[in-house]
Amino acid sequence: MNIALFEKLVYIGYMYAFIIIFIQIKPNSITNCIFFGYVFLTTWLLYLVGCDSYILKNISYKLIITISYSLFCVICFNMIHHTWKIYNKYMVYKLLLIGAPIYYFLAVKFAEKQLICKEYHTILFPFNFIVKNIKL
Repeated sequence: MNIALFEKLVYIGYMYAFIIIFIQIKPNSITNCIFFGYVFLTTWLLYLVGCDSYILKNISYKLIITISYSLFCVICFNMIHHTWKIYNKYMVYKLLLIGAPIYYFLAVKFAEKQLICKEYHTILFPFNFIVKNIKL
């Protein structure tokens, strides 16, 4: 399996897993904080390795971008959970959710391009992070 196909399959599984979690778990201050922390930490660490943008080297800009993205994800969590019971019978709503991996893939590729990241930066992040930070 080549890396491009692997990347797409991982994004599909990742996004659908989150959609199922968002529907099943009721948002409250604890779950929102946990999810915000997860998104913040993974986003912050993701751009430590393999990107060469001035924006990411400036801590203030990086903090604003990371907080904004984390808040966006928490808002999506709340919106999906609260709208699922109302709109799940509508095909347009389901198509929007089914399209989530496509939106995520496009956003990742856009971010990799804009933030001057190496190709497949996001999907290779766990491997690159371990290699850079853990001496084996």
